[in-house]
Amino acid sequence: MTVESLAANPDRYKDRTVELGGQIVGSIAEQDEVHILVRALPIRTAPVYGPVDTGRLNGMFVIRYAGKIATQDLQDGNMVVVIGAVIGAVADSLTGTPVRRLTVTAECFHIWRTQGNPIDDFPWIASAWYWPLIQQTYCVNRPNILLPVT
Repeated sequence: MTVESLAANPDRYKDRTVELGGQIVGSIAEQDEVHILVRALPIRTAPVYGPVDTGRLNGMFVIRYAGKIATQDLQDGNMVVVIGAVIGAVADSLTGTPVRRLTVTAECFHIWRTQGNPIDDFPWIASAWYWPLIQQTYCVNRPNILLPVT
C-alpha cells in the first residue's frame, strides 16, 4: 500500500496498521502530544534501511505521537519511519492554514538525525569527515531507545 493510495481514500484504511517513511518538514508539540508533518518518501532496505529521497513528490502525511520528543529529533530535514494506525484525513494547522491530511497515530517511530542529508551519506559526509548518525526510537508507553553511535 502506497502513501498515494492511503491519501486518496484515508477513511477506507482507518484503523489499519501501516509503515510509512519520509522527511520531517514541520512539527508542533501540544502538551503531551506531538504532530509531525512529513514529506512521504519510499523506504529502502539496502544498502541501508530508511527513507530515501528519489526526487519524486509522494505527498505529505502527519504523525501523531502521544508523548514527548527531543527537539533535535523533530528538526526539519530529519528522516523518519513510523508504524501506526491510520486515523483518516484529519485537519492540521502545521503549515499555518488548516489542511486535511492523511494522519497516522504512531505506535513506534524511528528518527535519523540527518538534517536533510541522505542516510547513506553517513558516516562519510562533508568531504570525507567522519560524522556519526544519531538515531532514536520512540514507542508509546515504552522507554525511548537511543541507538549507539557507530
